[in-house]
Amino acid sequence: MTSLIKNIHKIKSKTCAAGSKCQSDEVIEILLDMIAQNDNSYNHFDDSQYLSFIIGSLLQTYNPMFTYKILKVVEELLEKEIINPSYQHLVLCNILKYLHKFCMSNKFDLEHANQNTPLYLLSSIK
Repeated sequence: MTSLIKNIHKIKSKTCAAGSKCQSDEVIEILLDMIAQNDNSYNHFDDSQYLSFIIGSLLQTYNPMFTYKILKVVEELLEKEIINPSYQHLVLCNILKYLHKFCMSNKFDLEHANQNTPLYLLSSIK
């Protein structure tokens, strides 16, 4: 299962422009749904590693239509991580690792993030 999650971002869309490395809408929607439906309240085991794999795959995708939606989900996960940290801050570490790569590959500027969000705080780190 983890191998599938780690590599699902490699599935490319057939409808993207020639030479573009764009992921299909379905792949991104699957990853977003996996994060949205991830409920660990009835489970006595920690799912930090599972969640960090999903976040890593999601932030390795590229589809201009989903950039802001992905960042919104990451922002919500950062807020949850601040309130209730994961084991050894695994989720936070993966968010920081892949968010940097995501922003660099998508040429996205964090300076446009809302000033009351964790993403804005990350943009101030030099």
